[in-house]
Amino acid sequence: TYDNDGNQLSYLRQIWDGNNWVNSYQQIYTYDNDGNQLSYFQQSWDGNNWVDWSQYIYTYDNDSNLLIKLYQIWDGNNWVDWSLYTYTYDNDGNLLSYLYQIWDGSDWVNDRLYTYTYDNDGNQLSYLRQNWDGNNWVNDWQYIHTYDNDGNQLSLLFQNWEGSDWVNDWQQIYTYDNDGNQLSLLFQNWEGSDWVNNGQYTNTYDSDGNVINSLYQDWDGSDWVNWSLYTYTYHTEYPILLTIDDQ
Repeated sequence: TYDNDGNQLSYLRQIWDGNNWVNSYQQIYTYDNDGNQLSYFQQSWDGNNWVDWSQYIYTYDNDSNLLIKLYQIWDGNNWVDWSLYTYTYDNDGNLLSYLYQIWDGSDWVNDRLYTYTYDNDGNQLSYLRQNWDGNNWVNDWQYIHTYDNDGNQLSLLFQNWEGSDWVNDWQQIYTYDNDGNQLSLLFQNWEGSDWVNNGQYTNTYDSDGNVINSLYQDWDGSDWVNWSLYTYTYHTEYPILLTIDDQ
């Protein structure tokens, strides 16, 4: 079910027992006047009644940025805290961090911390995960992005933390034409001390910037081997995709 603004109010799952639809579980949603979701409530069917199961409670700042997401479990008598997400933002509304904590019965205990950095144009430069070891935050993995002067992403690098230094794992390399259309996407894996090709997409476009072909190839160790080809056609008067030929 939905409200007049199109927000989902409920979701009901039922199972056919051979003769009738039998309730299984349901989810109930609430919202504030700005359309921000305030709660997400789950119940299961015990054969006669709806039984509380779990719920999420959300809070927001004045700009509708999510600040807190609280997860609770029903223990039969009370709602018991289980996990907590806490979010921070910069003045432009970019997500700077979110902290994941677990309830130990008496206090919130750190578990994971995710932090983000951005350039002056709001492009994400890094995405870092750290784990709590009981005393300190310890690096786990990170994504690093680079961009050209037009804001097109040039690369995405994934690295793992191995005790004292960042170690490459995989990367994606992007190229574009003068109109900003993505021409290629190259996948590479780090093996020992070198980047080794894995796969690539190569795209071609018509004069209106619509993609015509998208070719995917695998690297066999010495050469590129064709794997799949998508071919697109469009309506001649309107930019409507008519067909996709998957080969």
